Amino acid sequence: MRIWFALGALGLFSAGSATVIALWDFNSYPSDGNSTTGTLNPVIGYGTASRIGGVTGTFARGANSNVAMGWDKMPNVLVDPEDARNNNSGWNLAAFAAQGTGSGTRGAEFRVSTLGYTDIRVSFAMRMSNTASRYWRLDYTLDGSTWIRKEYFDHNYAYLWDPSATPWYDHFVDFSSIPQAGNNPNFGIRILAVFQDEATGRGDALYLPHSPSSTYGTSGTGRFDLVGFEGREPVPEPATLAALGLGLGGLWIRGRRR
Repeated sequence: MRIWFALGALGLFSAGSATVIALWDFNSYPSDGNSTTGTLNPVIGYGTASRIGGVTGTFARGANSNVAMGWDKMPNVLVDPEDARNNNSGWNLAAFAAQGTGSGTRGAEFRVSTLGYTDIRVSFAMRMSNTASRYWRLDYTLDGSTWIRKEYFDHNYAYLWDPSATPWYDHFVDFSSIPQAGNNPNFGIRILAVFQDEATGRGDALYLPHSPSSTYGTSGTGRFDLVGFEGREPVPEPATLAALGLGLGGLWIRGRRR
């Protein structure tokens, strides 16, 4: 089931030589049929997930087919196949900064070694409660300590197919133009709540609530699921392939002689 999940359900990016390096689905293994329990250990590969800036973390229902974005960004939809067995967990963060303070200081961090891979790409599903921040920022590190801003996310309530539901937003972030992200033991990302003016270059130095009918509050939650890191394994040089072919040919001849 895990192999199907990685190659079929995730469908992170294009096929071919792309490989899932690490994946968090936050579900319990073996399944306990309870979405309020889970694990921060990756279901595929190795890596660490941690809380940033004093937020709290629990487990709650993970990503399902109620997707708000992805339709206007990428054709992929991140849905956890464990959803049908009630073992579908997501990582739920709360206790964010007070209004007007700490923009870009609280959220989630994921670290994954990309040694042996190039063209790194990251995907994740996220949902916010009505009173959580509408705007978020993704930072990345190449040395394990210095963080660089990559892009901002606007979880615009106007995008919702069904405003009466609390939806999941799909995100797909391409690092293939940053070659240092590949073959790097210190690679990682952070996803952080930010002020409106930082994310858009206009407006107030305040958090906007996800729902325009609500008021931002520190108890608002940001929930993550299906956090995946993908890369491509380098194609061997022609000389290497030729040498491998000669070696295999020699082994075949020796086998025939015996």
